[in-house]
Amino acid sequence: MNKWKCMIVDDEPVAIRILRQHLDKLSTYEVVRTDTNATDAFEYLGRNSVDLLLLDIEMPELNGLDLFRSLKNPPGLILVTAHRDYAVEGFEVNAIDYLMKPVSFSRLLEALQRFEHQYADPEPVPNLNQKRYLFVTVDRIKRKIDLDDIIYIEGLKDYVQIRTNSETIITRETMSDMERQLPEDTFLRIHRSFIINMDKIRTVSYDEITLEKETLPVGRTYRTGVMQRLHIE
Repeated sequence: MNKWKCMIVDDEPVAIRILRQHLDKLSTYEVVRTDTNATDAFEYLGRNSVDLLLLDIEMPELNGLDLFRSLKNPPGLILVTAHRDYAVEGFEVNAIDYLMKPVSFSRLLEALQRFEHQYADPEPVPNLNQKRYLFVTVDRIKRKIDLDDIIYIEGLKDYVQIRTNSETIITRETMSDMERQLPEDTFLRIHRSFIINMDKIRTVSYDEITLEKETLPVGRTYRTGVMQRLHIE
């Protein structure tokens, strides 16, 4: 079995030691390098590849977020920090998870499960496009949602909000998680924070799409793809 190659970058040796102890308990993960200096980490990542980077944010000389943004081929990212103020920035760099120090083993496992869900090679599964429903976790139970009832999905940091014809459902998922589960023939991502049901569209403009009762923005980087999918010149 191949192991996920991990790198830990944190200016606090104690934080590195805790994360390494946690990862050493898992047979599918290998810590190939640790650094207390973000500049050294940048040089290493310029010559070597890893699958997962566990990264502190506030470090001397080079901020962890700036380090990650500067990488040409960035790996999966889990932010590990003592500060809550960077949640928005973490969302912007598509961090898999945002862990607060000290990190417990159970909390790290949860983040690693999300990492594997996003980065593992897909296994043969039934064609999801044939299903007209999905299951999401709400209050620790699996909730079935008919796809035809969904109007749109909105990303909210560590959660998504699923707006249906009759209610709003909040679940701990990422937008990438949702996008993979939804059939492409019906659902379209129009913005970093929005996925819409194309059957619910009423009007379309260059900047906005109006659904049944909501008008949502079209993200600048999504506009060309949206117009092509909707066959609008």
